[in-house]
Amino acid sequence: MEIKFTKAASLKAKPQPGDKLGFGHIFTDYMLVMPYDEGQGWHDPEIKPYGEIGLSPAAM
Repeated sequence: MEIKFTKAASLKAKPQPGDKLGFGHIFTDYMLVMPYDEGQGWHDPEIKPYGEIGLSPAAM
């Protein structure tokens, strides 16, 4: 399975040694997105710049 990669236009500054790291405060420059379809399963993985995730209002 091939993973598509889309390069970010710019990268965030990296935390410095000794910086306090906390959940929900430091984020990566990229995220993995991979759709799932019944019958096909997980497919077409893509690493792309950090961004919003679409979520159906019916999601539980």
